[in-house]
Amino acid sequence: MNILLLAHFVTDFDPHGTSRFVCLARRLGREHRVELVTSDFDHRAKETRRERDFALPAKVTLLPEPGYPKNICLRRLFSHWLFARRVRAYLKGREKPDAIYCAVPSLSCAFYAARYAEKNRIPFVIDVQDLWPEAFSLAVPGAARFLLRPLVRRAEYIYKSADIIVGVSETYCRRAARCRPDPVPCLPVYLGTDLARFDRWASSPVRRDPEKFILAYGGTLGHSYDIPCVLEALALLKGRGTSLTLWVLGDGPLRGAFQARAEELGVEAVFYGRVPYPELCALLRACDVCVNPIVSGAAQSIINKHADYAAAGRPVISTQSSPEYRALLTRYRCGVSCPAGDAAAVAEAISYLMDHPGERRAMGERARQMAEDLFDREKTYEKILDLFSGEGSL
Repeated sequence: MNILLLAHFVTDFDPHGTSRFVCLARRLGREHRVELVTSDFDHRAKETRRERDFALPAKVTLLPEPGYPKNICLRRLFSHWLFARRVRAYLKGREKPDAIYCAVPSLSCAFYAARYAEKNRIPFVIDVQDLWPEAFSLAVPGAARFLLRPLVRRAEYIYKSADIIVGVSETYCRRAARCRPDPVPCLPVYLGTDLARFDRWASSPVRRDPEKFILAYGGTLGHSYDIPCVLEALALLKGRGTSLTLWVLGDGPLRGAFQARAEELGVEAVFYGRVPYPELCALLRACDVCVNPIVSGAAQSIINKHADYAAAGRPVISTQSSPEYRALLTRYRCGVSCPAGDAAAVAEAISYLMDHPGERRAMGERARQMAEDLFDREKTYEKILDLFSGEGSL
């Protein structure tokens, strides 16, 4: 089968790294003729890719994109628009594939892919990895949110055009399916991680003070993530005998503001910046508790850090409102859910886990079981591969 994988944002071309589409290219390329089309602009590093040798059993095509300096800026809109136009031109000039598997977002790129698939009667599978424009709502002032309406219409056109809906969570699948006039197959498959490789990387030694109780956060430092809530919880616990530290593993537009808040509160927080994924695995395994502080109203459902925290075998303190993730923490009894923005509740959860090391270890073991059940992509991605090779083949 001739399969076109189309994804605007591919941040890691390691065949065994974190990218869902690179993983699919590696595995589908063993049995099919596969092309992965993406941008030559690295969204995470904000620079043009220099690497061209991707060591994959698939063709990789990088289309030029001018790029942008920040996640939220007018230049990003222009950059996405121009990249989508180049995708449209590329589709017109290439051999027609037997199937298209397309990431959503970005919306402009997926929109042209949807129109091309419809015009040429090509099976069109979408993989909903984030909800746009819902994800922008926290960063856009209320008075300007009417400007997002065209994006809502575009997203719903893409959802309506899909022959099969894959999503990184049940929540995202349901959102897309609501736009369909008739039922189509919906397949929630969590992003997950390669557990075997995670464990090899996590086994690397990490120097840490055994007298400290260490919390860790891994991910973006942006508007959706409530690092200040955790810092305020640490401030509430200053009177305890045990020293508390927050490791912040990641970068983003609010890093400076978060660092300033930590200094203002007089709490210990180590901002590592963006770290290579193997190092992230080792640091998460070395901490005592992982934190998942998400602000109220954020669109996130099941995300990368959930898989990494579970793979590390550490309990989670979460302020995420998503019913789907809260249900997982309850089902596996591997974490504590607190109300969004409630520093006192987060402080209480930290204090409980500090005082009950046996329960903390048991929660970590159950978190690891959740990773083996739900987040080991070497097993879970078989559901996607079966769309092209198994009983549910297109």
